[in-house]
Amino acid sequence: MSLIKNIITVMCCMTFLMTPEAADAGYLFHATKGGFASKIAKSGFKTTRMNPRARFGKQIYFSNSAKAAFKEKPNADTLIRFRKSRLFSKRMFDTTRMSENRLRRISGLRDMNGTIKRKRGVIGPKLAHKIGDYSRKNRLIVKYRSARYKPGINYGLSPSLYRTYPRIVRPVGDPVPRAQIYR
Repeated sequence: MSLIKNIITVMCCMTFLMTPEAADAGYLFHATKGGFASKIAKSGFKTTRMNPRARFGKQIYFSNSAKAAFKEKPNADTLIRFRKSRLFSKRMFDTTRMSENRLRRISGLRDMNGTIKRKRGVIGPKLAHKIGDYSRKNRLIVKYRSARYKPGINYGLSPSLYRTYPRIVRPVGDPVPRAQIYR
């Protein structure tokens, strides 16, 4: 009995000592305007409202941390936390560790000059749109480095993949206003 009691005590202490980033390690974050947040949390994303001029084109964008989500979308005032399904990692197209030759084959670009910022491995807009087209065609999720928040990793979920598997990401809890996060 005392062994179980000790284990529970240790688990409770670990929970309180965890940083917010560590506690949210398994989640994705989407920053948006407050009016859209409750609709997204209740009925999901509307693929018709996606911006074709966004970095990877028409995608649903997520970040690995709340801070990265707000840095990527500075005019957003609300955050939605999502849990990813097992399929999420299986459909991943990881550009964070991809060679230039592979990116050249996928994009069809011969001249890769200026398409990747060397120091941080951030993909530029011309290459990003090509990768976005590739991911939509093959129903993949693009994993890429954040351009606005150095340690951040972002994800672009293909609308066709989301329409086929709407539960690939599921909202967790209610949307949270920015003011409540940064107290």
